Amino acid sequence: MTVPLQPEAFDPAQADLTVSIAATDYAQRVIILPFLTRMRREAPGVRVSVQPVDMAQLPAQLERGSLDMALITPEVAPDALRARKLFDERYVSVLRAGHPAERSLDLDTFCRLDHAIMSHETVVHGSDLRPR
Repeated sequence: MTVPLQPEAFDPAQADLTVSIAATDYAQRVIILPFLTRMRREAPGVRVSVQPVDMAQLPAQLERGSLDMALITPEVAPDALRARKLFDERYVSVLRAGHPAERSLDLDTFCRLDHAIMSHETVVHGSDLRPR
């Protein structure tokens, strides 16, 4: 009699392992914090190691297994990596009371306004902020 080889069913409540994740500061706040709360409840033996993303090293880290996954934006994902969209999001604008665009903010008006970009990186979604 032959028995087909089947992987053992995964039971998160019984798992004893470490998952290594590289994540942007945004992903740490939006994804990792809620994820850790749920993991403590449903998989208490699973440890999660989180580190900042190093884009220069990311493909090699995933290839050699020092990282299990990375949470990054699609714009910076290397083509050689398998990727899956986790969610869609929308951005909103916040304006001070009395701002000229507070009642209606169309695309042309938005483009004419001054903007601030906050990032831990020198390149933000294709915008080079380094001095020339």
